[in-house]
Amino acid sequence: NTRLQVEHPTTEMVTGIDLVEWQIRVARGEALLWSQADVHATGHAIEARINAEDPANDYLPETGTVTLYREPNGEGLRIDSGVAQGSEITPFYDSMVAKIIAHGSSRGLAAQRLLQGLNHFAIGGVKTNQEFLTSIITRPAFHQELTTQYLSRQFPDGWQPWGEAMHTAIAAAAYAMQQESARNGAPLNGSPWQAMGGWRLTQPCGTPANSRLWLNGAGGLQEISIQGRHGEYRVSLLPTEKGAGETTTFPIYLYAPQQTGGQWRVELEGTHRNLDIVIQG
Repeated sequence: NTRLQVEHPTTEMVTGIDLVEWQIRVARGEALLWSQADVHATGHAIEARINAEDPANDYLPETGTVTLYREPNGEGLRIDSGVAQGSEITPFYDSMVAKIIAHGSSRGLAAQRLLQGLNHFAIGGVKTNQEFLTSIITRPAFHQELTTQYLSRQFPDGWQPWGEAMHTAIAAAAYAMQQESARNGAPLNGSPWQAMGGWRLTQPCGTPANSRLWLNGAGGLQEISIQGRHGEYRVSLLPTEKGAGETTTFPIYLYAPQQTGGQWRVELEGTHRNLDIVIQG
């Protein structure tokens, strides 16, 4: 079988053999310098494919311009990519844009490094399955079983990302933490934050310990109530009109960028994520 499999990097990581190089060398008439008995596997490798698709919508392919692209670095990590910032994702080719491959002495270590790679991989301008992959690998069952029924068992009703309301709450908590830090004279991060979404903060009032503000996002203006300090907040999304709907409250734990390698560490509804957040205005 001369066809190269898309997961060939996992073989290369555990054997140290560059399969692509040897395909080319054999094709031009060279002989292999080793036999099967000379090939030894060391450790474990796991590959995650970053696809331009929407896992919450039957994996519908996505198109657009890559407005942000940043690859992770770390021990045991390898990135194979076919895009860069400014690349166009079109409907004419496969939806895969990059592969993150992690190697470790054990499956657990490989999974840990893969999660680190996913958390520090950044791509913007086009929807991808990155959050879906993170959801898969952070579940305890991923480390306890290997089955082709994993997805149907873990997401019986289908996978859904954090919703618009949760992103609104995170943005509000980040703003409160930034304001608190500014008053204390200790900026959270000297470099510009990368974009998490299209949020613009307007009309702030009060203090981070107990404050209200308006947040202008994709769903329009939303009034927010924030209680808490020092990275632990309760963010309430208030009804847009009196008597219309109910107040939705999220407990959020937020860790500043300098504590998490340049990204915000968020705990929400028992799930941990690393996010890129921008505050404008």
